[in-house]
Amino acid sequence: MNQASKGEQEAISTLWLVSGPVLLIAGVIGHSIAIVILRSKRFSRQSLSLALLVLSATDLAVLLIGVNRYILLVIGIGDIRDKFDAICRIHTFLEYWLCQLSAWILVVMTGMRLTSILNPIKSNVIFTQCKVKLILLAVFVITLITNLHHLFLQNIEMFPNNGSNANSTFHPGCTIKDPYIEDILYKIDWIFSCIIPFCVILVGNVTIGIRLWYIKYVGDKALQKHMKGDYQNFLSITIMLMTVSLAFILLTGPLLIYQTEYVKFSRLDWPNFTFHSLQTIYYLNYVIDFYLYCIAGSNFRMALMQLLFKRKSKPCKKSMGHELTALTSTPPNAHKLSNTDDIY
Repeated sequence: MNQASKGEQEAISTLWLVSGPVLLIAGVIGHSIAIVILRSKRFSRQSLSLALLVLSATDLAVLLIGVNRYILLVIGIGDIRDKFDAICRIHTFLEYWLCQLSAWILVVMTGMRLTSILNPIKSNVIFTQCKVKLILLAVFVITLITNLHHLFLQNIEMFPNNGSNANSTFHPGCTIKDPYIEDILYKIDWIFSCIIPFCVILVGNVTIGIRLWYIKYVGDKALQKHMKGDYQNFLSITIMLMTVSLAFILLTGPLLIYQTEYVKFSRLDWPNFTFHSLQTIYYLNYVIDFYLYCIAGSNFRMALMQLLFKRKSKPCKKSMGHELTALTSTPPNAHKLSNTDDIY
């Protein structure tokens, strides 16, 4: 990346001093509450809740590791990756791995929802809670293995402050010594952590959207008959997860474009500030999920109100429908509804 001018450096510092604490505080509060709600007895029996729980924990870890690095940098402590080789390797590994893990959990959730809307009967067999645990474990292990190279190849190297000037001073930087290998591995990381999940989630949600349009305007009696009274809840959670996926596409997309068109963006007056601005938007993806659950999921919203005010919900009137009743009573066929997401 090009050497930033003094004015650009000040702008970057101001950006992170303002946005960093906001992202961190909003993320910690949101994910902490989400984890408490998703660990409750009524939510924990749902296979989709397990994926949401792991996603919240992963996103929270990304914020604590990633955003804190920039806050420490702009307040004068410096880049923690440049302190010791061990920190350089571990911090880089954790950030790349957790970002990749978060993206692939969204891919798994998109696959679950796509299967349930295309073939709900088969979905109930495929995505039992036990099988979802195995799928998430596989994603956990595969993403971990594909990022292990950071633990072996990352080192602190010295870089001149003023290009290749022989009289220039030097500063440390966490990087891979061989620039050719670094470039190849960086592109591979970017493909697996962003490009492939981005494309899969985009295609999956377009397919889900087309299917929902078909159900609404053409009708699918087989699906509605299978879901019975839970059809509206099924539709509600589908829309909620589509909202989360859309947020991923919109918030990671700008940085993806920047990285793929870096040569063009490097010609801007303040290319480094542009990168850091897009980086804050990228980190917003790891903050926003809880708030989207509250906006798009009425039952999640009610569970939050229960948690905050520590009171039992009043019996729901029939006019309010089954979606709200699910929070206050256990349906008689609860053992048959393991994947219909009635709690949302």
